[in-house]
Amino acid sequence: MKQKRYWLRGGGILLAGLVILYLGLNLSGISDGGLWDLPISMFILLPGIIAMGFLGGHFIDGFEGYAIFIISAVVYFLIGAFIGWIYGIIKSRSAGINSQK
Repeated sequence: MKQKRYWLRGGGILLAGLVILYLGLNLSGISDGGLWDLPISMFILLPGIIAMGFLGGHFIDGFEGYAIFIISAVVYFLIGAFIGWIYGIIKSRSAGINSQK
């Protein structure tokens, strides 16, 4: 039986998509204070910003930006993994129903 790890695919796809979006905005020059800069960047980094708020804003001096990015990446990977896991459950159930017909 071929095991398909949808949770890993889901986490990787969501994380890669958000990293590409974030880097694309920062490297393209679109995010030079325009209308979309703040909302998209805040959405992408929101989990890390919230976590740093709970930590009192002090992680390791000079590495707060990296900590925010890493915490956000882990949170989005877990969200994508959960979505992929649910997708795998639904797909395996539908495959089981189709094989019984």
